[in-house]
Amino acid sequence: MWFAFGLVALLVALVAVLVIRREILWSGTRDGDFEYSVTGGKHSDAIKMAVAAPAYLELSVHPERAIDRFATAIGLSVEQQLDDPDTDARIYLQSDDARVRDCLAADADARKALLDIIGWQGAKRMRVVGGRLIVYLTCNSGEGKAMAATASVALVPKMRCVAKALRSIPAMPPGARDPFAWRATLLLALSTGIFATALLEYFALDMLLPGHVFDPVRLLVPGTLIGLAITAGMVCLALYMLGRRSRTHIVLMELLTLGLAGSILLSYVKLHEFNQEFDGSQPVTVEASIAGKRTYKCGRRNRRTCYEVRFSSADGNIDGESMRVSATVYSRTERDDVWLLRMRAGALHVPWLESWSEAVTY
Repeated sequence: MWFAFGLVALLVALVAVLVIRREILWSGTRDGDFEYSVTGGKHSDAIKMAVAAPAYLELSVHPERAIDRFATAIGLSVEQQLDDPDTDARIYLQSDDARVRDCLAADADARKALLDIIGWQGAKRMRVVGGRLIVYLTCNSGEGKAMAATASVALVPKMRCVAKALRSIPAMPPGARDPFAWRATLLLALSTGIFATALLEYFALDMLLPGHVFDPVRLLVPGTLIGLAITAGMVCLALYMLGRRSRTHIVLMELLTLGLAGSILLSYVKLHEFNQEFDGSQPVTVEASIAGKRTYKCGRRNRRTCYEVRFSSADGNIDGESMRVSATVYSRTERDDVWLLRMRAGALHVPWLESWSEAVTY
């Protein structure tokens, strides 16, 4: 498990670095002092427009969302205010550099240009990275080129205005780089690594017939509690490493989604394994008959067919319980066939199926 987790976490961190690097190295079609690109999609087109900006600055601005307002209201994140109620209410500034706040707060033209950019129809966000100020827009599929032509006339002068204001900010001294980015990358690699490892181990567990549990809820409940505890630990670690910043809640959103789901699923898988590996009980053979069987669509986008049989027993302990089987077993199994189920009590007192044999004839 730990090797797989470490490998996945390393791959996630590498992909994050490559994505950041790809953004910095992005280049589009040049038109004078700005560049742009249009990427067509099935449902929408994505547009990027960029002008030169200070290479030593990194920041992002997007329309303020409900989650941003909630995070700042409870004190989870701290957004730098520009002392302009209209601007502060409409945009969310992802930057913890006080010099950026002071620069924009002192320049009314830059603030107005910023509002016009973010308020433009289809504008998603504005980012300063890799020596460029980049604006991201979307529009209906097939309308990208026309949208880019219109937006370039309306927005490029405003982008130049913001970039000019930012050039008044001096470069930071060597070694003064904000560690937030690499710390956030480590935390996201941790949560994504847990999620990916949990998926791999769950699907491996699901493919193994020995160890089938008829009542998985009895493992899922404690697994959920353990997963919540793990997620709470990751959240505390994130708050310790990141502090109360403008981007803290964005990192926590992934920890509370992928991280939480992965922690619960991984806890369930490990409890499932513990229940079998530390089980010292003696196996008990239960005679069960096939009460019914069914097929259903499963897998990604329901492209596979899964097969299931349902049991009944004389003592009623497994009446209505079901189990997935292979297509071969399903095809040769008939209603009222008798199976012998070799059951064990489980280390956590959750009975599990060790083995079975089918079609016993008297």
